[in-house]
Amino acid sequence: MRRPPWADKPWPSLVVLRMLPTAGRGLTWTLAVITLVAGLAPTLAIVASGWMVRYITLAGSEGLGTPDGHRAVAALVVLAALFVLSQAAARVSTALATALGSRVDARLQRRAIRAVNGPAGVEHLDDPEVRNLLSRITGIGSGGYTPGGAVSGLVTNAVQLVQSVTALVVLCLYHWWLALPVFLAGLWWSREGRRDYLSQTRALTQQTTLLRRSVYLRDLVLKPAAAKEIRLFGLTGWLTDRYRTDWDDAMAVVWRRRGQHSVPVFTALLVLTAANFLVLALLGADAVHHVVGLSAAVVFLRSVIVIGQVSARGQQDMQIAYGLSALPAVTAVERAAAHAVERPGAAPPADRAGVRIDLENVSFHYPGSTTPVLDGLDLVIPASRSLAVVGANGAGKTTLIKLLCRFYDPDAGTILADGKDLRDLAARDWQRRVAAVFQDFQRFELTARENIGFGALPLLGDTATMRRTAARAGILDRIEALPGGWDTPLARHLDGGTDLSGGEWQRIALARALLAVEAGARLLVLDEPTASLDVRAESAFYERFLELTHGITTIVISHRFATVRRADLICVLQGGAVAELGPHDELMAAGGEYARMYTAQSARYDEEERSAPTEEAP
Repeated sequence: MRRPPWADKPWPSLVVLRMLPTAGRGLTWTLAVITLVAGLAPTLAIVASGWMVRYITLAGSEGLGTPDGHRAVAALVVLAALFVLSQAAARVSTALATALGSRVDARLQRRAIRAVNGPAGVEHLDDPEVRNLLSRITGIGSGGYTPGGAVSGLVTNAVQLVQSVTALVVLCLYHWWLALPVFLAGLWWSREGRRDYLSQTRALTQQTTLLRRSVYLRDLVLKPAAAKEIRLFGLTGWLTDRYRTDWDDAMAVVWRRRGQHSVPVFTALLVLTAANFLVLALLGADAVHHVVGLSAAVVFLRSVIVIGQVSARGQQDMQIAYGLSALPAVTAVERAAAHAVERPGAAPPADRAGVRIDLENVSFHYPGSTTPVLDGLDLVIPASRSLAVVGANGAGKTTLIKLLCRFYDPDAGTILADGKDLRDLAARDWQRRVAAVFQDFQRFELTARENIGFGALPLLGDTATMRRTAARAGILDRIEALPGGWDTPLARHLDGGTDLSGGEWQRIALARALLAVEAGARLLVLDEPTASLDVRAESAFYERFLELTHGITTIVISHRFATVRRADLICVLQGGAVAELGPHDELMAAGGEYARMYTAQSARYDEEERSAPTEEAP
């Protein structure tokens, strides 16, 4: 994997500095001033404490009533004020850094969201490397840190650097040749520690795949979605062990990197310790022999301690190093999405009851595979008619739908909509002409209004149309009986929320597709959303769907032949091509593959129809 572009830079903090103005110039300048105050106040407090000790010593037994006593009190007041100022500035700088960091994270995430959702298709989302990059943007593969955390680390480092530099100036008044080695040794140790963190970061970003899998396994155990299966099959121990193994395997590389820099880090630490010991020893000796006074000794001693802040930057350097690892990931996602951006196209065909679809010698294989899913497919879907697509698993049914939705473009051949090549149409405008109820249709953990309204956002506030659509789908009464009506969250774990049965969710999905029709969709797709229902319930669902969509070009996919016999045309896919095409009666009379499969299923269908309990369906 290519190394991040910032990884070899000696001062990654400069990268963070360049990000700050984009998140708010005014806030950045305010933070800079507060950071300077937070850095200067402790050193000024050291000087004030020295003056306080000096005047208390001069006042001696005469007490605070003397001029020196008054000066001691004044120094104490200044010291207290500086202490309060230091504490307040530190807290304000932390709050501002957090606010700026949140803005930086939000801006980068918006860039990632725009990049991911820029293409109308989904091919780039099938790329494992893109998934790894997205994981790093959200903190997986970077120790949980984001660029916003790097901002907080930078501010803390800046405060400590200002404190150290000003304390260095004060200590130079004692012996500059002692002060500089303490400061430089601290910088050296900090530099070696930063190199160590950068090395660990490079190792961590290379383990994103393992970390993604470990996070997935962890979430399986912690979240409720898989709770029933985990308990029923006793998977807790196995999943926990796999999580620990994957996590340990990923982190083992990082831990090995730690040992590679132990010698220079330990050497720098020894030099830093020796420099501090030397200056403290000489200062103590000079204080004992009255070379420096008590007040000066207090000031210089505290200055030595504050200078040490320049070396105490480990946590902040880790925040910066790990947080910055997301930056190249954002850029890489943008590059990957840029390759997938479709060319500009014309407007789709004018609104009409339905659209005619012609597939001419269409072939397609998924990225990373050489096996064609569709191979020379020729198919005509008449306008305003219903087509049922049946076939064995892997025949290409769902792939056909993905091509019609412009999630992918064919490798060869042409798909025409009313005579116009889909690739010559504006992809997003065409997608507004398509409505679908997929097999894995989304159950949004949002309100009932939003779950249906997502079918046509411009109609989200049109209550009359929403109610009419819900009534057609058979879900209106259930929605209006909810505790909050249309504004009830459809998730039990949310405040005031509730959940729906499987059949009710199917009605919600159907209402969403019907709302898209209200907004102008002219091609409707039903891709096996009822696979979990029994035959009778599924048949009822399809019959309801075909009734509601009469006059619209409709495509229905099912493994169950008996449930789709009401479609105008039935297409049997086999080996990525059309094996048979025609109405139910003609295909049965032909005695081909469709008739054979239909006959084989009919006995089981009759048995289920007689004995199976009715599933709730539209």
